Order: sequence, then C-alpha cells, then structure tokens
Amino acid sequence: MITSYMFHYIRKNPNKYTRYLEEEKFTSKLNFLKDKVSIPYAKKDFDKKFYWLTFDDALKEHFHISNLLNEKNIKATFFIPSMPYLRGEICLVHKAHILVERMGEKTFDHIKDYLGEKTFKSLCREIPEHYKNSDHNNKIKLFKNFVNYSKDNWDKNEVLDRLIERSGGCVKWNDFYLSENEIKIMHNNGMEIGSHSHSHTLLSNLSKEDQEDEIRISTEFLKNLCGYKPSKFCYPYGRPESYNNETINCLKKERYQMAVSIENKDIKLSDMINRPYELPRFDCKEFF
Repeated sequence: MITSYMFHYIRKNPNKYTRYLEEEKFTSKLNFLKDKVSIPYAKKDFDKKFYWLTFDDALKEHFHISNLLNEKNIKATFFIPSMPYLRGEICLVHKAHILVERMGEKTFDHIKDYLGEKTFKSLCREIPEHYKNSDHNNKIKLFKNFVNYSKDNWDKNEVLDRLIERSGGCVKWNDFYLSENEIKIMHNNGMEIGSHSHSHTLLSNLSKEDQEDEIRISTEFLKNLCGYKPSKFCYPYGRPESYNNETINCLKKERYQMAVSIENKDIKLSDMINRPYELPRFDCKEFF
C-alpha cells in the first residue's frame, strides 16, 4: 500500500489568497519521511508500504525543493507541462493563480464585468465539490471554477493577459517555471520526470484528437529532453471530471504505465491491477 501526496507551490512566504504550503512545514516533515519514501515503477511495488511524493506544474521553486530532497536522499516524481517550453507561454491555470495572488476576490468582479452578466451566467458551472471545501472565499472559488472548467467560448488567455498587465505587469514564463536545464539536472539526480499534458487544459473538454495531441506533444518533448519516454501521467486538475475514457485510451496508446488523479485514499495493489490510470493521491494539506 502506497500513500501518495501531491504538491504544488511551496514557498517561504505564502500569499493569503493562494494555497501555498509553507516551506518550513514541508521541511519539518522530511525527517519523518526520510527512510519511508520511494517511487513505484512496477506492479509489485504497490504491495509495499511507503510514501510517494509528487510535484505538479514544473514550478520554479521545485528545483530548490528537489535539492532539499536530495540532501536527504529522497526521490520524487515531478510532472511537467510542455507548453511553456515549446511556446514560451504561461499556462492558463497559472495565469489565474497570478491574478488571484495579486487581486484576490476582485478577479471575479473583473471577469464578470468584462463578459457581461448574461454571457457570464451562461458559461458558469456549478462549483465542484473540491472548491466548495477549499479555504478560498466564495468569489475566488467562482473565479477559479469559471476559468478552469467553463468551455472555451471566450478568449480566456486574452482576458487574463489584459488583467495581468493591468494588475502589475506581465510575468515571464521562464521566471515562473523550471528551466529545461534544471529539469535535466533533477532527472540526473534521480528524480523521475512525468507528463502533465501539453498545456494543462481540462482534457475532458477536448475532442479525442485534441486529447491525443495534448498527450503526444508532451510525451515527445519529455523524451527528447530526458532521453526516455515517460511512464507516468498526471491529469491536469486531477479530479474525476477532468478526464474521461478517451483520455485513458490515449494514454494506453502512448504506452503509459500509470496515471494519477486526486482522491484522498491510499493506493492499493488492487488499484494498480484494476485501475492503473486512476491512482489516487492525497492533497498535501491532508498531511503537511
């Protein structure tokens, strides 16, 4: 049985509007985890008891985190989206994070005003359960839900780019993400590199062909970068509504061995046998 934790932002000075994990809390747990962490590579590994640490989004601070892990001989899996490197752009989900960090709940009001009441209501979805239970206030929940889950019937990138420019200026993609060289160093130091799709989009909103492109482009990029084809995939947003059977079929076509989602439960050997493309992970907040 494996207990897997998912991490994103780990910083020394968390912003009150974003769900960062404080670095001090993270490092305080590493001594406890030191001899209990591993990476599963084969089916037989899931019959053992250990912790599996995973880090999503290729965030710039992950290089520093990988060095902290190396100091304690802890190895982890880092899931990388390929679009920032191939197009020199920040993924939409991270543009939303930048805005929330800068503007808080005002981001919701700006989007609503820009699109108009009628258009806004027609695009909105009900707030997913994981947002309802988050520690964000209601307007931030609505904003993130709207950006992440609404159909692309409005130019999300154009609107968010304008708001980012007005709220403090543009952010360079290579200041936000790991560099290719840093990813190579992490890989050479024993960290596993997995795919997080191409553009970190909601795959379940895409056609089969577009899903295939998202997975194929990312796979080829990581193979060229690290010298091997990744065997693990991490669904953008991670919840069951973020992928579908076509997504899983695309992963099988690309010969991925397993994929991780978000579900607060341990991974059992039966999970790897019966649903290797829906392996559960805990949000790090459950432990850290």
